[in-house]
Amino acid sequence: MVKKMRSSSVTRRVPEFFKIFFSPESFNKMKIPVEFLEQLTCEIPGIFSLRGPSGKVWRVRLLETGDGCYFEKGWQDFVIDNFMSD
Repeated sequence: MVKKMRSSSVTRRVPEFFKIFFSPESFNKMKIPVEFLEQLTCEIPGIFSLRGPSGKVWRVRLLETGDGCYFEKGWQDFVIDNFMSD
């Protein structure tokens, strides 16, 4: 007899976006696209975890200003560790 197995793991899509990095403007902060923000289920401002290609995780603060939302505190460490700067 063959039993149909139910998958116990749920595949959850992690929000992501692609953006061109303009150094030096993007070194200190990165403006976040509105479409990405619409996918989030948490409150802003807040602390977010960014996972790089190596699997390492960086904690970055997302702040809201008059002209949008930005990754700020912790963003420079992410940029430097991922060789995104000159």
